[in-house]
Amino acid sequence: MSKHRYYEHKQQIHTVKFDETDECLTVTVGETEYQVMVRYQHDDQLVFELNGERIVAHVVRQGNKRYLHLNGQQWLLEQVSTARPRRREGAGDVSGTVTASMPGTVLQLFVTVGDMVSKGDPLLILEAMKMEIRLTAPLDGRVNVIQCTVGDIVEREQMLVTVGEELT
Repeated sequence: MSKHRYYEHKQQIHTVKFDETDECLTVTVGETEYQVMVRYQHDDQLVFELNGERIVAHVVRQGNKRYLHLNGQQWLLEQVSTARPRRREGAGDVSGTVTASMPGTVLQLFVTVGDMVSKGDPLLILEAMKMEIRLTAPLDGRVNVIQCTVGDIVEREQMLVTVGEELT
């Protein structure tokens, strides 16, 4: 039986289709199909195989939002009821704000204010629920603000680092 869900990520709506059989789960995102073998699922941890590779993901659910930590990257997915994007003030702008997706402790900072970073560069490591989460730069630019230090205990959705686009 197929299930369709719509998730918003960075102001874009993605259609996700789930087809479950006894052997595997077929997940289709847009036009791309993935064969997923779920091996373990408990609370916020999901262990699965994708193309023979074992992958561990951490998912925190908060209402219709899903905070996903996978391969050192952080994703915020918000389930929406339609495939049409919602109109937002500032839509189209890429946010350079990095927030904590769950309460935790800042273990390590890789940058200082003024540093130039590229999208995907590590900014800091947050320890939450016995796992280390590497938070990365959401865009190319300059680190404008750091509102945490090593050892700080941070709350969910607390702003940690802001990266601004470098004007050329």
